[in-house]
Amino acid sequence: MTDYDPHHIFPRMIKRLIEMVAEKDAVIAELERKQRWISVKEKMPEKDGRYLVVEKHDFKWVGVSCMRNGEFDMPILYWMDLPSAPEPTEDK
Repeated sequence: MTDYDPHHIFPRMIKRLIEMVAEKDAVIAELERKQRWISVKEKMPEKDGRYLVVEKHDFKWVGVSCMRNGEFDMPILYWMDLPSAPEPTEDK
């Protein structure tokens, strides 16, 4: 029978769990930073392309808009990068 000392094992386990939570919190913060609505008053996209946008109307419409030559093809309030497409899987 081996000696089991909970006073020795549990502090290490708790320390590792705290480290793991901190790592996950950092990943979540980075994802939230990348996938957030950005006001056009704050910043415009750096390059032309397609973006997820909130259109400027009496109502808020979310859709995809193209930016060409630094201008969107419709008046918008907010934008964000489109998410990446999912990776293909074997179960088509």
